[in-house]
Amino acid sequence: MPRADNFPIFELDRTTTPAPQNPIGAKGVGETGTIASSQAVVNAVVDALAPFGIKSLDMPLTPERVWRAIQAARAGGSSGQ
Repeated sequence: MPRADNFPIFELDRTTTPAPQNPIGAKGVGETGTIASSQAVVNAVVDALAPFGIKSLDMPLTPERVWRAIQAARAGGSSGQ
């Protein structure tokens, strides 16, 4: 089990960039919960397409891009797009 003395020394810092749109420079965090959702959806689609041999897809996942990846996989071609 690692202990505190097994870790290197950490140097912590912070960067503050005030928002110029308001007088106090505050920024909202309203989209924080949506940051990882896109990647989760892409991973779910790639998992669903695994039987076709598809290992990755580029974002955005348009219906055409998914369809083309399936068609390419069926034809034995590249399926990374």
